[in-house]
Amino acid sequence: MLPSQPTQPDIFHKAHDGNGIIFSLEVDDADLAYSEAKKHSLDIVLELRSEDWGQYHFCIKDPNGVYLDIVQAIEPTEEYQHGYETE
Repeated sequence: MLPSQPTQPDIFHKAHDGNGIIFSLEVDDADLAYSEAKKHSLDIVLELRSEDWGQYHFCIKDPNGVYLDIVQAIEPTEEYQHGYETE
């Protein structure tokens, strides 16, 4: 999403400030995704961590300021179990 790339159509050349945009991408292995992000020197703005509500995730920021939350679903803590459907 780097602006002004010659291979992109003109509509994508102008930089977007990314204000307020967060995309979540669910992955099977957040550790692997985190390792790849570090290997490629991506801008990691939230380090890999577990959340009580059932997410293991980290967040990167692209050159336009858009955030990408890389998420692996994990078991929520007991406090957050209420309201989750079980199989």
